[in-house]
Amino acid sequence: MSVARHAFSQELYSACACELYFALFTLMRSVLTESYRGRWKHLGIFTEFSKLCIEEGIIPKNLLKEVGQVNQDLYYMRRKVDYGEGLDTFDIEALRDYLPLVEEVFKVVKDRVDFGGS
Repeated sequence: MSVARHAFSQELYSACACELYFALFTLMRSVLTESYRGRWKHLGIFTEFSKLCIEEGIIPKNLLKEVGQVNQDLYYMRRKVDYGEGLDTFDIEALRDYLPLVEEVFKVVKDRVDFGGS
């Protein structure tokens, strides 16, 4: 998260979008552990993550709904960056809002999930 925040402060918005997306994706992978299909798909992981979060009471439903939208938005921002489209002003403004939300998700998950001492 600190890399994403630093990238944003340095106006490296493309790097910020990628860092935020992969931070969230990696968090979801850590919570879910192994995929029943061998590996997690970028667009499919949130469905399983949200099911587990609801079942285990990890993230409140209202926050989880926001996380789903942010995950999807960050996925598309990352693809824009990866394929040379670049981010627009709307994307940059959204990143400003997404930083504290993703940080909150990390805090909530860290407080409620035992990662085995990590």
